[in-house]
Amino acid sequence: MQFDSTYLLCKKIFTSNKHGTKLLNENLLAKKYGVSRSSLREALKILKSKGVIKSKQKSGTIIDKFENMNFFDKDILSWTQGTSYSKSFRKYFLQIRMMFEPEVAYLCAKNIDELNKLGLQKIYNNLEKSVEIKDNKKIILNDLAFHKKIILNCGNPILFPLAEFINHVLKLNFTANQNEQKNYFRGWKKIYLKQHEDLKNFIIEKKPLKAKNKMISIISKNKN
Repeated sequence: MQFDSTYLLCKKIFTSNKHGTKLLNENLLAKKYGVSRSSLREALKILKSKGVIKSKQKSGTIIDKFENMNFFDKDILSWTQGTSYSKSFRKYFLQIRMMFEPEVAYLCAKNIDELNKLGLQKIYNNLEKSVEIKDNKKIILNDLAFHKKIILNCGNPILFPLAEFINHVLKLNFTANQNEQKNYFRGWKKIYLKQHEDLKNFIIEKKPLKAKNKMISIISKNKN
């Protein structure tokens, strides 16, 4: 969705109401947010398609339960940042990563070809350089590219769309708040870079079980 007035209205409704909240009728809701009824209806239509709201006869329109929302939707992922949903979402996301990324690393180590080995090495080199010069923005971009490269070389096309989902949420996780970001980057040189180097080497050397275990270690460190 584009960052237009409708998008901003959707975000306002999402972030200013807790799940289970019954929304005001259309006239009052339009007045509350200072928009026309047609603009409000468009926003409500979009929110309903994303699973954010639901309507029932006699009950009106309510913000649906957290677990019923479509968290593969990039707008919802963005809207959760800084809200009461963010802590729970990050916890669930780490669980999802632990469920499939180690297996993805395993498959990548088995299936990656020579050309993409070179590509993975190049991404790691860029990551290493960005750590050396302490460029937080480039560290984030290169780490995202590193994980995406692994997913796209696992050999299972069904998993490919998850690369964008993982990248998007990792990006939100990096920027969740400034204090966590500082703590995270403080450990890059001593902990995270070495882990990524080991993972890269295990994949390039075609050692799938070691690659799997190293990915487990990386995700476990992220929990802390």
